[in-house]
Amino acid sequence: ALTCYTGQCVGGGDAQRIRRGLRAGLLLNILVVLPFVLVLSGFATPIVSIFFPSEHGGEAFGYALRYARVYLPMIYIQLVGHVLHSYMRSLGAVTTVLWITVVGCITRLSATLLLIPRIEMEGVFLGQVISWTLDMLLSIALWFFLYRTEACIGKAIRRAKEKKSKQAAV
Repeated sequence: ALTCYTGQCVGGGDAQRIRRGLRAGLLLNILVVLPFVLVLSGFATPIVSIFFPSEHGGEAFGYALRYARVYLPMIYIQLVGHVLHSYMRSLGAVTTVLWITVVGCITRLSATLLLIPRIEMEGVFLGQVISWTLDMLLSIALWFFLYRTEACIGKAIRRAKEKKSKQAAV
């Protein structure tokens, strides 16, 4: 929804709505995900038990519980990064988002491979959170220094107007 809304605001030339849309998109994502995180984290034992019959509990069951209680709430780190990805894509920064994603993937793989020998399955979970965090921090930095500026938003609006006038001429 944020990508479509921001794209429409770019096409309409409304910089104020672009900024308000980002705040609304972030809040909407947080509120939509919150009930699921609360339910899954708060009722981890009965929910995880659905997937692990009593004879198959043990270590895997413990890891699943730990993921639901500790690592799943950290999805909000990823959420912030993804909202900013949507925003930047709407401004035409698709290549930037691609590079952030590549860096995040390399980080996740590297962190996971380095952590598994030391902390086993927790290394997989922690590698995921480390990559989410780096992705989010890169996205925030790029948004703060580049993609929230008048110059960047104005450039996206000008490109949209040029594209619209070329299409009208055809």
